[in-house]
Amino acid sequence: MMKSIQQALVAAALCLAATSWVQAETIVNVLDRSQRMRLEAMHPADTATPQALKISASFDKVMQHMPPSHAVELRIVRGVGLAEAMQGHIVAVHESVGDLPETVQLFILAHELGHIAHSHWSQMGLLFLKWVPGEVVPQNTNAVSSQLGRDASALTYNMEFEADAFAMGVLRRMGYTLDDVTSVFACLGMYRDSPTHPSSFKRIVALRALWSRDVPSSPSSSSS
Repeated sequence: MMKSIQQALVAAALCLAATSWVQAETIVNVLDRSQRMRLEAMHPADTATPQALKISASFDKVMQHMPPSHAVELRIVRGVGLAEAMQGHIVAVHESVGDLPETVQLFILAHELGHIAHSHWSQMGLLFLKWVPGEVVPQNTNAVSSQLGRDASALTYNMEFEADAFAMGVLRRMGYTLDDVTSVFACLGMYRDSPTHPSSFKRIVALRALWSRDVPSSPSSSSS
């Protein structure tokens, strides 16, 4: 559904064994540089279009539910799937999101802001650093790439569930129903498990269980 930053990180984990750098770097440097390159490759969209204005309005609504300590930047762009949380403080959103129903816009934006509120970028960086504490060179990455890939994939699943819970909490406080929330997945298209995302069905089941328990979904209640 929503392409998040973790997808790029898992891809990096799976190919580390084949990586060779002219100048040795730490894994944190590699991840940061990769994200900066991705951001630079995204072309800014016209922020005055009807689609962009709708996205900005939805973003402002969701930001009212963000912890005050989080400064977040919205970038409306061309060349990204739907939306992506990047570098722990940027939400890049494709201009086409402005054509979607408001409920879907709100959930997409709240989901990505959930990644930021839960500090998922930092968590993933720490996982990579655990497996590659030294320089990113073949002798340090060949033996750990498969384990790192598995751990990164497992962590991204947990992050997706957390971001969904955050988004559901935001929409619930806005007065939306559980059916409103789960209908987002049908609108965007159902899909199976991938290396970075649990299936739509699993995500819907998790949201229904969370809703019935009435568990708070703010970052302060997270077990991570």
